[in-house]
Amino acid sequence: MEYACEHCGQRMVPGGACDDAPIHLVDGFYARIPYGDPRETTLPIPEDAPMEMVRAIQEQNRAMRALDGLIEASETCHDCGVRRGAAHHLGCDVERCLRCRHQLIGCACQEEGALG
Repeated sequence: MEYACEHCGQRMVPGGACDDAPIHLVDGFYARIPYGDPRETTLPIPEDAPMEMVRAIQEQNRAMRALDGLIEASETCHDCGVRRGAAHHLGCDVERCLRCRHQLIGCACQEEGALG
């Protein structure tokens, strides 16, 4: 079944792309991470992070790198269908938040109704 993106109105089909306009999060506008970008599978480590947090983030990054092979092998996103290098359709479960690098559809960086 094909769905229309609530943001750009296009159908979510293989090879498409969403509007890559920045999205509004709790403290400003942020660029979107395109499909296939290495930032999709790497969380940043804050400079002042305690060692326990550094280790936890490093472990999570190791687990997330397992996704790299899947992303490299596919020219289109398995959830929203966009092509490599294009912005995901809003609501895609693969898109990452540039602010926190967690899954955008469930992160706390969004303001109420910001992704629609």
